[in-house]
Amino acid sequence: VLVVQRISCLLGDLVAVVERQTLDPVFVDLISQFDSLVAIRREMLKKGDAVRSRRAQDLRECAEMVLGSSVSLLNLLKRHGLVMIAQVDVPFDPDLHEVARVEKDSQADSRVLSVVQPGFVFEGRVLRKAKVVVSRLDGGLREGGSGTCLHSDTSLSSCSCSSLATPC
Repeated sequence: VLVVQRISCLLGDLVAVVERQTLDPVFVDLISQFDSLVAIRREMLKKGDAVRSRRAQDLRECAEMVLGSSVSLLNLLKRHGLVMIAQVDVPFDPDLHEVARVEKDSQADSRVLSVVQPGFVFEGRVLRKAKVVVSRLDGGLREGGSGTCLHSDTSLSSCSCSSLATPC
């Protein structure tokens, strides 16, 4: 009986590993497609704003169709267990967030002010961290150093500091 339970447990673990190896790459590819749709929509709206004509209206209408497609794709991913990381006004979490930029704030330190690119989690595993704009109390940044590491002249994206929760 013990041997059968052990074999059953090992098979369960094997199935979980195979599912992860199969599903994670698919989700990563679909997330990439979602990003492409968002970028296409943004570009269409930008071009639509640049011209004043019937063409601009056509571009805006196409952008709304692209938005519909990206929302449908996102809903499909959510139905299959993918969770988007896109919350604002939450504490910065280095396990979920990647700093895109730091902005001075007189009210809060190490809070997510905005999301540059959403992140995604599947079954507790982060497939991609959210790229976020993070607050830093006014006294925390060097003069003119928005986006600069506190202990060196490197940008935050190339800094060896792993978290704003434990500042440089």
